[in-house]
Amino acid sequence: MKKQIMRTFVIFGLLLTLAASQTLAAQSRGRLVVQIPFDFVAGQERLPAGLYTISRISRDTGKALLIRSADGRASVTVLTNSAEADGKEPQVSFKRYGDQYFLALISSGGEAARVVPTSRLEKQLKRDLARGKKSKGGAAAAVASIVTVKGGAQ
Repeated sequence: MKKQIMRTFVIFGLLLTLAASQTLAAQSRGRLVVQIPFDFVAGQERLPAGLYTISRISRDTGKALLIRSADGRASVTVLTNSAEADGKEPQVSFKRYGDQYFLALISSGGEAARVVPTSRLEKQLKRDLARGKKSKGGAAAAVASIVTVKGGAQ
């Protein structure tokens, strides 16, 4: 009798553990973890280089994304537009002007990508470059190059 009760508790415990892990896995889907090796602008905020987690704010829509540093010191919410994903790997793309980087696209791999609209800071930089002013890093080209950083889905 003791063995039967003990076996029942063990099986019940295993089932609870399995259910809890499935719930956590479902909650974490859609998160992207990426190591960004340079300072960048997301929305209207300048963020330092580091490890970031990008996640949807709401389950219903992926329009608003939360970008948070692993140490919790930096975070920003950005509104995005839908776009077609161009790759199956999770990645984050930036527009680069000299040594300044602006978040442009987030793709969690396979799903629709999210495009970050041009920020006020980026528009101002493009105007300055078009007028011949040099950017902070000394680059004078008004055309952005695209830099892609691979990430990992969680």
